[in-house]
Order: sequence, then C-alpha cells, then structure tokens
Amino acid sequence: MSTLLVLAGGIGSRYGGDKQISAVGPNGEFIMEYAIYDAINNGFKNIIILSSAQFIPSLKKKLSYLLNRVSLHFVDQHKNDINYPNYRKKPWGTAHAVWACRKKIKGYFLVVNADDFYGGETFQIANAVFNEVQLNKVGLITFCLKNTLSHNGGVSRGLCIINKTRLLAVSEHTNIAQHKMNITSNESIGPLIGNTQVSMNCWILHSNIFFALDNYFQQFYLKYAKDSHAECGLPDFIQSEIENGKRYNVYLNKSKWFGLTHPGDLEWCRYEVKCRVEEGSYPKILSSTYE
Repeated sequence: MSTLLVLAGGIGSRYGGDKQISAVGPNGEFIMEYAIYDAINNGFKNIIILSSAQFIPSLKKKLSYLLNRVSLHFVDQHKNDINYPNYRKKPWGTAHAVWACRKKIKGYFLVVNADDFYGGETFQIANAVFNEVQLNKVGLITFCLKNTLSHNGGVSRGLCIINKTRLLAVSEHTNIAQHKMNITSNESIGPLIGNTQVSMNCWILHSNIFFALDNYFQQFYLKYAKDSHAECGLPDFIQSEIENGKRYNVYLNKSKWFGLTHPGDLEWCRYEVKCRVEEGSYPKILSSTYE
C-alpha cells in the first residue's frame, strides 16, 4: 500500500507564521490538501502527517473529510524525541521526522513538505515507480532550478550531482535568487544554470531504510544531544547511504513549483492555486470531492 508522508513539523522562521495552516485555496485549503488530493488520484491509500501538538488538532479538524476516503494518521514529532517529555523545541530535522513515522509505514512511500506545491506530475511519477516490477527503485523527484524560485526572496535548494539517472550527491545552496538574467547563491562562484536539477525534499523511499535510518539518527543524537541547533537532515542520511553503495535514482519533474518561504509568497500561492482551480485542475472546494 503506497503511502504519502507529509512533513508539517518545521518552524517557518523566514515566513514569520504557521505555514502548515496558511490558507491558500478559495475555501481556505492548505497547500498540503492539494498534495493529498493529487496523491489519492494517483492511487495512494495511506496518508501520514508529521507535525506537532501545536498543529495536529487543527489539521485533524481540517482534514476530517478524508477519514472515510483514505487511511489517515498523525504523528507528533515532539513525542518521538528521545528525551520526551523533555523534548527539544526546535525539531531534530527531516531525517528524524521520517524516522518518527517508521511504525506507520510499510512498503514504498513518498515524502513531501507541507508548504511546497509539487503538482500532479509528481504523484504520477511516484505512482509509476511504485508500480514497476523491479524492486528498490528508491530515489529523488527533482525539479529544474529555474522552476523553483520565489519572487519574494532567496530560497535554499539542494543542487543535484547526477550520473545519467543516478543520484551521486546533493549540495545545499542558500539564498538562491534571480538577478536580471543570472541565478546566484551564497555558495556559487558564478551564475547557476537554470536547468540544474534540484531537490525539493521529494523522496521516493521504502520502509526497508528504517533500520539504517535508526542507526544514523541514534549516532547523530549521541553526538549532538546538547546542541539545540543541530539538524539531522534526510539528504545527509541519504548521502551516507549513497557512499555505502546504495543506489538512488533521479526522476525528473518538468512542472513549476511554488510554496511558502517568505511572507510575500502567500498571495503568490493564492494566485497560483486560483489559476489551477479556474483551469479545472482542482475543484473549487476540495472537501466536496469526497462527500
């Protein structure tokens, strides 16, 4: 049974608000509701939302219309802190977020961020991979860098190093922005290439990673237990897997991303959703689809 794992536990420091529950749709829909809609339309049966006690009650209420349509679960990231109830206020990072959901996932699953709009093509790609006969087709759905920029400020992206269809590494770049004809970042010496494939944290994974992920996080925790800012990132874990010989594939997505990074992105996202509703890609009221 294919699973969608939505990561909705982060703190939106640049956004200045609660991205997880920001209304972008014509009837107050959250961005993650469009991901869930696309997932269900592509055969996903299990939806897991990783968040915190601060947001889970609101999310449960908002998404109650899905209860008779799919298997819906909520996981509290803080309750999965090794020191709970003395949990760290800042979440431990995306690797820990995925690890926290290990008891709810069996088989293939797709990881997405709650505040990123990935579009239907993403879920079509994932569904095609899930249905392939060949096993262990784990990997990353990538986007063209030029399709992932914000009009309202710099963004962070993982620039991918690829050999044909194989992922070799992901290099984190911060403050990526377009200035006239050039795309730059804090880490780049010269202009970045617009067609460079980047990670939007959209991973196709299998539950057989959890043994290695458990070991990875336990080691990370032993090293950084007293560091309130250290983050155990999913790309770092996957890089360690690649270095140990595991193959991760790259699946190219040509569609355009949008999402919530800066305060000004909210109106942009509302406009983009409005356009897609008007063209018929999504219903005006998402919840009415399941009545």
